[in-house]
Amino acid sequence: AISIPVIRGGVPPGFIHEIQVSPSGLNSISINDIAIVKIIKTPFYGGFNGGNGAIAIYTKGDEELDE
Repeated sequence: AISIPVIRGGVPPGFIHEIQVSPSGLNSISINDIAIVKIIKTPFYGGFNGGNGAIAIYTKGDEELDE
């Protein structure tokens, strides 16, 4: 079963390394590979349905995290 996150009663867009993915794409990541999860509760208009915030996930080994 796919877990679908809900923020303020709506499904927020999910991003992996700033690329929008489907809820099943979010579920495909192993928890052991996750370095950072950012929950954006305020309206986020960078993706479809941005009024419900967003979920951004970055995995370990991402060069941008070393900055």
